[in-house]
Amino acid sequence: GPQRQPSPSRPVTLVVSGLLSYFPVHALSPAIFDNATGQAVYHMPLTYAPSARQALTARREPRPQGTSGRLLSIADPRPLAQGLTPLPLSRVEAELVARTARKPLLLQGEQATPQAFLEQASRHEVLHLACHGSAGTGAPGSAWLALAGGLLSLEEILTRLVLDDTALVLLTACRSGQADRAVPEESLDPASMFLAAGARA
Repeated sequence: GPQRQPSPSRPVTLVVSGLLSYFPVHALSPAIFDNATGQAVYHMPLTYAPSARQALTARREPRPQGTSGRLLSIADPRPLAQGLTPLPLSRVEAELVARTARKPLLLQGEQATPQAFLEQASRHEVLHLACHGSAGTGAPGSAWLALAGGLLSLEEILTRLVLDDTALVLLTACRSGQADRAVPEESLDPASMFLAAGARA
């Protein structure tokens, strides 16, 4: 007979806190398999959020669908703060990501400044940042993303960005989704701040 397709399920959102926030819940994808065929017959999509408040914020209506194809990509910002090395392969990543968009805007090298990102971010449905980053240390604004000529602080993300039309933010930056080591119950990492600024995922 015809092969059974995996039955979809409504997404389940996991909210983890404390030391559990270090567990890679994004790697989970529960499925039930048919013993006879080995095929997946049930699949439960998982999403995760740093807090219940941010999960509700991300789910609010209307939800942008990412259909305009407008992508802003930041990659290999230069010059960098002392001690940080260039990320030339992030340009390759950005170009591959840009192929998925109809209207990509790539800012690389000296163009990838905090000011340019803050000016352009709210005009795009998908944001991609391939740069250095750091989780917080418990002090307000201590987490950051390193862009050309300066740092983009979490305080700037929260106070200067309105991302109500942003469907997705993709961060490929070290520790961008890691909880604050000093206060792991608080969501002070870069990924959480983009959700708090209005991004849906």
